[in-house]
Amino acid sequence: MIITVQDAVVVFDIGEDDDDVLNELNISENGKHLAFSSDSGAVGIVDLASKVITRMKNRHTTVCGSVKFIPDRPSEIGNILSRYDISRCKSTVHAMLIAQWYIFLNAAAPTPSEGATVSLSPPFVHSLSVSPSGLIVIGTADGRVWLGGGGEKRPDGKKKRSRKWEGLREDEGIWLQVADGPVVSAAFTHADRFLTCSLLGVLTEYSISRDADGELVATKSWTTVTKALEKVNAMAADQSRILVGGFTKEGKGVVEVWQTVGHSL
Repeated sequence: MIITVQDAVVVFDIGEDDDDVLNELNISENGKHLAFSSDSGAVGIVDLASKVITRMKNRHTTVCGSVKFIPDRPSEIGNILSRYDISRCKSTVHAMLIAQWYIFLNAAAPTPSEGATVSLSPPFVHSLSVSPSGLIVIGTADGRVWLGGGGEKRPDGKKKRSRKWEGLREDEGIWLQVADGPVVSAAFTHADRFLTCSLLGVLTEYSISRDADGELVATKSWTTVTKALEKVNAMAADQSRILVGGFTKEGKGVVEVWQTVGHSL
């Protein structure tokens, strides 16, 4: 099926000017709101029933690359991340002018181990994913991911549900070095597993658990490399398939489709 502009039911003009570029769209679980982020640093919400567009007063200083709603909290925009100024913002649909800002502190990142490749890319945010249980994984330009568990709904009931989602708490997250280059995409494929993809096409799956003290543990399950892609632009994944899009050495656009079997490709 191919859809063109002429097939649109309604058109929203949500850019701040003719040169503004939209980076990501995300629909809330209840289907009532559409969140957006743009190159101007703006973050906003479209009420799909009333067609009212609301932009946050607080904004990113450069580009806002990603926007996500928090699962099971339909009134909250989850983890609005800027691709360049690495700020993280969380707000609510009904209080757009009040935002909580969380800074991705470099001091929180682990010191590279001896012999590890030193990345020349700063730790800008490139990708993120939020699991149905409230875990979050954030991919950065220097090949690392941050796995946060502060907002997780745990089945053992050991943590009481807080009034506000706390998935960005630094003391409840861990850093992982997953690639030598930018992590352009990250996605939860299961409640306890997530997948990362680097700019050069390195795919890696991690399984998530907690130790006896309740601390997060991420264990590498498998890793592989895309077959035809020279550079990766995007990835989508679920429990059975992985789709990776990018271009070849010849500059041709290609989408690779991988099928997963059990816990492997």
